[in-house]
Amino acid sequence: MITSTTAEQRKQQTNLEPGVLYFNNASFGIWPKKTYDVVQKKTELMSQQGFLSFDPIVCGEEVEKIFTKFSKLINCSSSALALTNSTSDGMHLIATGLDLEKMRGKNIILNDLEFIANSFIWQQMAKKYKMQIVTVKSNNGRLLMSDFETAINDNLGLVAISSVQFSNGFRVNLKDLTELTHDHGGLIAVDAIQQVGALTFDTSILDIDFLTVGGYKWLCAPYGTGLIYVKPELQEKLDPIAITWHGDLDPMNMTHRDFKPFKDGRKFSTLGIASPSIFGLSVSLDHHLAWGPSNSEKYLFQITNYIINRFHEELEGFKLISPRDTIAESSQILAYKANIAMDELVNYLAQRKISCGLRDGNLRLAPHVYATRDDVDAMIVGIKDALKLS
Repeated sequence: MITSTTAEQRKQQTNLEPGVLYFNNASFGIWPKKTYDVVQKKTELMSQQGFLSFDPIVCGEEVEKIFTKFSKLINCSSSALALTNSTSDGMHLIATGLDLEKMRGKNIILNDLEFIANSFIWQQMAKKYKMQIVTVKSNNGRLLMSDFETAINDNLGLVAISSVQFSNGFRVNLKDLTELTHDHGGLIAVDAIQQVGALTFDTSILDIDFLTVGGYKWLCAPYGTGLIYVKPELQEKLDPIAITWHGDLDPMNMTHRDFKPFKDGRKFSTLGIASPSIFGLSVSLDHHLAWGPSNSEKYLFQITNYIINRFHEELEGFKLISPRDTIAESSQILAYKANIAMDELVNYLAQRKISCGLRDGNLRLAPHVYATRDDVDAMIVGIKDALKLS
């Protein structure tokens, strides 16, 4: 179990600049030192030696290690995974790979809390294939199952949703939503970038159809890395336009010939295996497995509860707008509103090397397992100092 003491030890394993207080992992995660070291080393070799630095066997073996590691994080078969460049890249693979021609006239379910990258993709698909966008409205920052039950009917094509909402940290009841979706003959595509790496995620229990996640937030991996999960029984039905040669069985056989894709999830890969970021992602996954997903989740609820208590004690006028009534709806992301110029507060804190987020005019706090109680106390002092100047 992670305590504030071991959180400090975790911090020492990261590349976080001394003196920086970091509560902004929902934007960018801080790399472990070993991640930085391996990316720097591989980049230096590539810049100095070019192709001599590339060993396709070694790179291929590293990719397989990544799949094995990530499969442990989300409890799935490693053969259901592929490498991507980002969460959006993965969602594009899903959107362009599905036979949406057969879904003409059907509904795509979105919601008004959804991050625009996810929302825009499906709006475009709806426009192209004459599908209907149905937007579920949030209720006090929550997405209620009763509202999904009203919105979803037998004309359902697909539900696209983030498992944890970026703006306020609301965590949807993904198991019930997936069951509802399947009961009406639809598919569900999940953006899990704000959950995987912070909170536990069990694909086998949830029974989702697709998952996409970028590496650069809670996985603390290099920008430009990501993974996609495709349920094994749907892999033959997903036929993306944007395939790459990395999805071929023999990518080093480079002369024009017939495309012979892998028979499993690897055929969807878009991230080049020569990238130094591959090795960085692999090392970052090592850290998450060593920390333990359940340990990380427990500590993140401890540290966010500490933040809530300290705000209540010290900062009058700040109202928590993140749902926290139940653990099931809660996450590691907190959002506060206050009758102040929140952008000026966030800028003031940044000048003091205290990194927080600003979303929808609210203060967003997103600590990871290397945030300590001392960090929280110092942030509170920074906010109080800013308020004295306003």
